[in-house]
Amino acid sequence: MDLIESVFIRNNLIVAFAVVGAAIWVSYFLADKLTRGRIHGSGIAIALGLVAAYFGGVATGGNTGVADVALLGGIGLMGGGMMRDFAIVATAFGVQLSELKKAGIAGVISIFAGVIVSFVVGAIIAVMFGYTDPTAITTIGAGAVTYIVGPVTGEAIGASDTIITLSVAAGVVKSILVMVGTPLVAKYIGLDNPQSAMVFGGLMGTTSGVAAGLAATDPKLVPYGAMTADQLDLLADVVDGHSRGWGHITTRQNIQFHFVELAEIRTVGLAPTKAKNIRRLSELIVERHGGEVPRDMVDLAAAQEPNPFP
Repeated sequence: MDLIESVFIRNNLIVAFAVVGAAIWVSYFLADKLTRGRIHGSGIAIALGLVAAYFGGVATGGNTGVADVALLGGIGLMGGGMMRDFAIVATAFGVQLSELKKAGIAGVISIFAGVIVSFVVGAIIAVMFGYTDPTAITTIGAGAVTYIVGPVTGEAIGASDTIITLSVAAGVVKSILVMVGTPLVAKYIGLDNPQSAMVFGGLMGTTSGVAAGLAATDPKLVPYGAMTADQLDLLADVVDGHSRGWGHITTRQNIQFHFVELAEIRTVGLAPTKAKNIRRLSELIVERHGGEVPRDMVDLAAAQEPNPFP
């Protein structure tokens, strides 16, 4: 046992990934079997993580939750500043002003209202729990806006580690409440179209919470081109069945399927005319060039003569 324990401790980051993966699997299993998908698996996973962090800290007498347990020390690395900063950059690149314009003035107002209301509520909660200095109020209030902004704000103004942790907790609790509550209130607030979903997202101000909540309500409402787990699973099925088991996500966020058999082109969902044209062009390349795409413009143009699309 000592040998196994030492191996696990030396490879604690790998153990951490395995534990997190198992926790996510259990969470989605519970979401499916106990709630029939009404509560999203990610919400249950976050709740399990918070419970584990509490008992981990109590058991070890430490202040970093389960990361104080030697076997799970790698979880501290997974939640470090590197991944936090990556999440911030990824969120910034995900912003699409064109989507905001579609929501109109109501969408713009909802974003500002969501930030202000969340900050005020977070600040009030901070005061209620006895944190009355400006640094603590600002940090916890920012965390209530989103758990990504809270730590960044806290580090910028010199907040303590405890206050920064509370700011993250405030944002995570808010995200969970939005995940769980969205499907329950959707029909009462008219959350049944993309415009109302955009306004709702602005008011709530939590990307993960809103996306998960909308996915549990109706996958068609998920904004910004985000994908639900079911949609991604369906794409994986298409790749396995038609594209030799792999697909290509381009720099423009398109998804390409390669090596599709000619006989199956129509079955992957292309429009009839487009499918016919792609198939005919592929046949010409096979017939005239042995299956190799021509390397120069003369040969490429020759592949289209006579009219390849009768």
